[in-house]
Amino acid sequence: MTARGIPLFPLRVVLAGVALCAVSLVATPAFSQMVCGDHGSVDKRLRDGYSEAPAGAGLAHNGAVVTLYVSETGTFTIVLTVPNGKSCLMAVGESFEWVKSAKQARGISSPMYPDERNWPPTPF
Repeated sequence: MTARGIPLFPLRVVLAGVALCAVSLVATPAFSQMVCGDHGSVDKRLRDGYSEAPAGAGLAHNGAVVTLYVSETGTFTIVLTVPNGKSCLMAVGESFEWVKSAKQARGISSPMYPDERNWPPTPF
């Protein structure tokens, strides 16, 4: 199932992760110390400083774009960009691993990743 050509399974996973991170950030004093900046500088810092590149993105219902950046070494960052161009780091981590979609786990090919030869996707 897709929304505007974007597969819903990865989008839902990313959005659920952002929602969990947002809830945990609200419950901690660190929320007031979020790392934010204009999208161009955040993107450049993740690419140049951490060798992370966008691996997927989705449009949230509030108009924000949620982007998952990953590196070949397994570091990852979830970035939320609001319509005015401000981007904030929602989560950072390491040991990122690709997992199969529910369709792939059941052996059903999807238009985005038709078979095992194309998994995991390479965002670089």
